[in-house]
Amino acid sequence: KKSISCTTQELVSLSDRADEALQTALFVTNDLIEELLNGVRENIDYLFSYADSIALLDMLCSFCDLVAMAPNSQPFVRPTLVKTGDLRLIQLRHPITVAKQANLDFVANDCILPSKCLKILTGPNGSGKSTYIKQVAIAVVLAQIGCFVPANEAIVPIRERLLSRLGGGDDDIEHNLSSFMLEMRETSYLLAHNSSQALVIIDELGRATSTADGTALAVAVAERLAVSGTVCLFVTHFPQLCGLADMYPNVDNIHLRVEVEPDSPDNDNVSMHPINGLRPAVAVTTTALARAKRLRYLRDVGEGPFALPGGYGIQMAEICGFPPKLLHRARELQVKAIRTLPLLQLLSTGPDLEPLLVGPLREKFKLKCDRAGSDTDKRAMIMAFISDLSTVDRKHMAMLLKSVQIPSRQAVGCVQSPSSSLDHNSHQ
Repeated sequence: KKSISCTTQELVSLSDRADEALQTALFVTNDLIEELLNGVRENIDYLFSYADSIALLDMLCSFCDLVAMAPNSQPFVRPTLVKTGDLRLIQLRHPITVAKQANLDFVANDCILPSKCLKILTGPNGSGKSTYIKQVAIAVVLAQIGCFVPANEAIVPIRERLLSRLGGGDDDIEHNLSSFMLEMRETSYLLAHNSSQALVIIDELGRATSTADGTALAVAVAERLAVSGTVCLFVTHFPQLCGLADMYPNVDNIHLRVEVEPDSPDNDNVSMHPINGLRPAVAVTTTALARAKRLRYLRDVGEGPFALPGGYGIQMAEICGFPPKLLHRARELQVKAIRTLPLLQLLSTGPDLEPLLVGPLREKFKLKCDRAGSDTDKRAMIMAFISDLSTVDRKHMAMLLKSVQIPSRQAVGCVQSPSSSLDHNSHQ
């Protein structure tokens, strides 16, 4: 549509004057900003120095506030930094967990890591394994940035880097990475940048894939770290890794202690509180499972691998309220796994079984070979040998498996029998 605009000479003059005033204001503002920036450029070093000083002062005040406000029962100690030597942390605590759960008694633990040491940490779910390795890493970082450490004594060798592989159920949707792919990428980076002056913490490597592949990868990575001479805390549920302590002098086994207690009627309808590192933490059954047992998390670190008769996975499922029929079926499969998996592993090694055995088991096998004679089929003799050992205690069975490589499904498929067709993923 056509429009008609009306104006006067006076309005046009006022509009032009307003535009000129705006342009003048912009020019003046630009000149002032340029003058200010020129002054800042001449003193930029002083400005950065002031900012760094204020940030440092703020950090030191935060450190002082953290240490000063800590209760007497949970002291912070000034760490002793050394170039080389053992990492020694006595009565160490996790500062974040303690601050968030101030009303609960945190169980402090010692951590002594010699140089070039690999510690294999085992224990049931919820016992505090992840909290333990994280608090060690936090203590090293705090010591090297100038903060007191939540411990009674702290001697910290200087570490040039901290490498970690934590978590097991996370993925990267943005980059189209599955949980296992992300786990492998992070582990690959860790191995590529590892050094003898690094601190490495690994939490349950290999659980995002099959049991056979996960165990093989975990053992291979642990061996690589043991040979490289790095200081490492390695958390795992794979019992095969505990055998590395018998093969490498710098590998030790530690575990988070747990007690198994018979349940009582007083414990009915009490919920489970698996808070990592905190006491008390008792997994208690409900009324429907009155005859079940309960796991008492002691939260303190013990020497050697974790050993709980019958395992802890099914007990944990029972505590969480699984149906009784399902638990009964799981225990049947567990017995089959214990009896058949060692047989499949040893048959997959071929006739050269004797070098894999140690101690009394090697003597028993040699004696059986002598009695059987040279004409006896090797595989038949191995099957008879394993059949005789299936009634001994679990300690001898662990000795039998300590040096055996975990076979793949294809490697053992040709020797599986109907009674031993249990999938490897059910053996944990």
